[in-house]
Amino acid sequence: METLEDLETILSEMPVPRVIAGPHKARLKASLVEAFGKKRRIALSWRILVTAACLLLAVSIGVYFMLYVETSKVFAATIRALANVRTMRCEITVESAEENPRHDTIYWIAPDKLRMDFGGEEFPIHETRWVEADKLTVLNHKDKSAVVTLHASPENAPILAGVSQTAIPDGLIDLLKREKVRDIVQTTTDGVEVFTIRPHGEDVRYSTELTLNSKSQLPVEMRQSILDRGVVTIQRFAWNVDIATELMTPSIPEDIKPLVLDLSQNAFPFDVRPGDGIGPAKLNMTKEELIAVLGKPDAVPDFGLGNILCYYRYGIEVFLNNKNSKVQWLSCVLRETMAPPYKTFMGKTKEGIGIGSTEEEIIAAFGQPDRRLGQPTRGHEVIGLWYYKKGMSFDLQAGWVKGWGEEAKVISIQVRAWK
Repeated sequence: METLEDLETILSEMPVPRVIAGPHKARLKASLVEAFGKKRRIALSWRILVTAACLLLAVSIGVYFMLYVETSKVFAATIRALANVRTMRCEITVESAEENPRHDTIYWIAPDKLRMDFGGEEFPIHETRWVEADKLTVLNHKDKSAVVTLHASPENAPILAGVSQTAIPDGLIDLLKREKVRDIVQTTTDGVEVFTIRPHGEDVRYSTELTLNSKSQLPVEMRQSILDRGVVTIQRFAWNVDIATELMTPSIPEDIKPLVLDLSQNAFPFDVRPGDGIGPAKLNMTKEELIAVLGKPDAVPDFGLGNILCYYRYGIEVFLNNKNSKVQWLSCVLRETMAPPYKTFMGKTKEGIGIGSTEEEIIAAFGQPDRRLGQPTRGHEVIGLWYYKKGMSFDLQAGWVKGWGEEAKVISIQVRAWK
């Protein structure tokens, strides 16, 4: 039954008794016509819905691929342009709620020479770093000290330059290749295009805004926002500019004797004693007593606290009490998690627990912790195991060392004086 005419034909041929002729036959006809019309309307509605859904899906797929192809073309051109860059200069401004604003200047010469001046026009330069193929030189202008780290390759010391690595061509190429992004063209003004890059996935804490020159396809400015942490702005890019050779050559004043560290050599394996100390260093020692047994610290970073002594050569950090300058806690570290020139701490507890131990091994040696913390970061959860009564804590995380796999392992050990 396809049409109303077919219905009329069927009704005329039905053997209807005379008693229902007239009005009864009319009511029957109206009822059948109404039912037929309702069925037709339902079928039509379903056809419309299915057709609309198909059209919407087709349009969405078309728009997605159109945007994907278009942005892929833009970034492919940018990647090619970055690969051909030989020199670069830029400035980095770091704004954070936790720290004072910082202004750095970066110089780079292909393939592996990098200079970083921490401080700028508004901020006096307080530190200069020269990164070479296998050497890192750090000159602290404020403290009149210098550290030269040998064998400081990316494999030995991944955190060579921090945010500066994102500014150099290799870092930018890695960013554009690594992130699966949805890029939105915001504006095109005076030959400049702005893209907002948002990584896919659940982690929405990070956002990158990249400004490209539509002619050269090279970055003009990049802003990276980290939720609740701050904003890093990389700007005033100058590509393929002349950079003086002497600017890229480490220069330490004659009156400064640098500390030389070799990362290919292990740190001394001091023993770790929960609630007591590490090697000759003990909790509640005065600063003078500590220096008498460990020697002069390699650095005393200016974090506004004035209570941290860094012993790069041992892979140890010492934290002093602000009130009495006595040792409050000591920390053993994994080189890969720290900025050079730290060495990896090689010591262990008498139970055999040290850098690289697992949570299972720690619990087998010391029992269940008094507190267990978990904090996602760098794609792997940082696990904290705190033993208040024993005066000790551990930080564990996966992904730092090749061969560790996905299992979290100890990256730092703290010996503490908990009250």
